[in-house]
Amino acid sequence: MHVMKMGQALAQEGHQVRLTAKKSWGAMAPDKGYLMSHYGLERLFPIRLIPYHRLTKGLDYDIRSVLWAKRPGCDMIYTRSIRAALFATAIGHNTIFEAHNVPAGSLGAWYFRRILNNGNLSKVVTITHALKKLLLENFSDVLYDDRVIVAPDGVDLERFSNRPTKAEARLALNLDPQDFVAGYVGHLYPGRGVEQILDIAKRSHDIVFLFVGGTPQDIANRKRQAAEMALDNVRIVGFVANSELPTFYAACDVLLMPYQREVAVSGGGNTANSMSPMKMFEYMATGRMIIASDLPVLREILDDTNAVLCDPDDIPAWRNALQRAKIDAEWSLSLAVNASAKVENFTWKRRVQNIFHDFTPAN
Repeated sequence: MHVMKMGQALAQEGHQVRLTAKKSWGAMAPDKGYLMSHYGLERLFPIRLIPYHRLTKGLDYDIRSVLWAKRPGCDMIYTRSIRAALFATAIGHNTIFEAHNVPAGSLGAWYFRRILNNGNLSKVVTITHALKKLLLENFSDVLYDDRVIVAPDGVDLERFSNRPTKAEARLALNLDPQDFVAGYVGHLYPGRGVEQILDIAKRSHDIVFLFVGGTPQDIANRKRQAAEMALDNVRIVGFVANSELPTFYAACDVLLMPYQREVAVSGGGNTANSMSPMKMFEYMATGRMIIASDLPVLREILDDTNAVLCDPDDIPAWRNALQRAKIDAEWSLSLAVNASAKVENFTWKRRVQNIFHDFTPAN
C-alpha cells in the first residue's frame, strides 16, 4: 500500500515512475482496474513484474530489479529493500533508501554500513523522528544527521472530500442509524490491540464495534473469539479494497487505534518504537474522533488537541473515552476537526515534495 501510494504521488508531482515488483513464475499480472480499486488510486504508472525463485529468498529479484532499473533515462532508484540499495549503490546508481526499522542482525547492519559508505547513496528516509534517532545512535560512526530526512506516511485527501454522510454510509453497510459505532481498520496481528477492543466490547453492550481488515485466517480466529465471548455487538467485516474504506470510516462515530507496546508486522519484528501507521493519517482525514494508544512515536503526530490518548493497557480509560464521546458531541467534533486540519500537512504528495525537494522531475 505504501509503495503504491508513493508511486502515485511521484507521478502526480511530475516524475516519471517505473515500479518493479515480484512475480511468481506463471502468475498473471493484475489488471489496471483491480490495482486502482485495491490500492485506492486515481492514477497508475508502469509496473514491471520480475520473476524470482523462492529458494533465493528474493536475492535474484533484488539483482534483476536493480539491473532492469539501471537503464538509459533512469536518474534515481528509490527503494525500501536494503539489498537492492546495496546492489544499486555498488554499480554506481544514485539511490535513496527508505528505512522503516533499524536493519536487523549483523548482516543487516553490514549491508547498511556498506550503503552509507558509498557515495552513490543520496539520502536515507525515515518514517519517524524516533527511527531517525535510533539509526543515528546505532550507526553514529557512519551516519550523520544531514543525510537523514524524516518523512511520515500520508493520506490522499482527495479520497475523503466526497465521502458519504453517516446516514448514507450506514444505509450502504446495513448498519443501524441509531447505534453508536466504534471502528477499527487494519490488520489483526498481535500488538494491534484487537484483544483490548474485544475486552472493551464485553463491557460496553451499548456500543457496536466494527472491524475492517485482516487475513482470512486472522478473521476466522477473531470471529471465533468473539463468538466464544458471546459478543453480539461486534461486527467483523474482513478485508475491503482501499477505495471502499471512506464509506466504512463515514459509518463510524469514533475510530480506534489501540497499538500495544509491542507491535507485530507481517514480516515479523516489533515496530512500536518507530512506526508511522498509514491508517492514522486516514483516520485524521475522516472527520471522526480518534482514540489512540499513548505511545511516544504516535505523539509525533497526535496530541491532546486532536485525539484522546490512553494507556494501551488501561481498559477503563478507553471505555470512559468512548462513553464521553457518546454524550459529548461538541468535544468529539472539536478533536476531529483539529485532526482534519493537521493532516493537511501529511499528504502523500507533500511527502514526495519534502523528499525530492532538491530533485527536478524528469519531464
